[in-house]
Amino acid sequence: MVVDLGVGSDSPITFLIAFDKGKLTRILKKFRAEAVKVIGREIKKIMQEEKNNTKNRLKSRGVSGSAPDKIAQSLMVLGPEEYGEEIVVHFGSSDGFSLDGVKGSRGGKIAELYEEGRPKYSYNFKGGGKGTAHKEGRPIVPSKMRGGAGSSLSNYLPPGTQTHAGYPKLAWNATTKENTQRKLVSNRIPDALARAFGEHFYDKRFR
Repeated sequence: MVVDLGVGSDSPITFLIAFDKGKLTRILKKFRAEAVKVIGREIKKIMQEEKNNTKNRLKSRGVSGSAPDKIAQSLMVLGPEEYGEEIVVHFGSSDGFSLDGVKGSRGGKIAELYEEGRPKYSYNFKGGGKGTAHKEGRPIVPSKMRGGAGSSLSNYLPPGTQTHAGYPKLAWNATTKENTQRKLVSNRIPDALARAFGEHFYDKRFR
């Protein structure tokens, strides 16, 4: 280390300092391990915030039990997990077992359908299913109750070519990712590290 006393560049005072490399390596390892945890927690916090924002947007698009509401209720954030030098936090729609996307009451991955959306289309219907089923993103199946006692024929579609209203593009996943990435490149993570180590840098764990 060289210290210039200000009397000229040709008059420095030099100190020779020897570091305990083993101790320095241990400190750096502890620092890294703690830094990874701080970063992982902050990433999860950011994703939880955006999950809640997305959930509120979806719930505003449909009543309780509707497809947007089901997607909203299925959103989850999992992690953080460490894989070597990488930190992984998962976000998605859960079917109860994994993040493969919630399904409708009669099948069909409604999380995927409403992410990309689909315009109005025609299909061949053999008759018998409830007329409201296709509006909910459910496949229409034959019903033995059609025309039976107490049933309403107006609630059923007749056989033949029918028009499906399609699915609106909600882009719930893409919007969440976009907003999350915006926060990840902000000062959120550096600030979290500064707070953590500004307060605890001389903690006994690092001595």
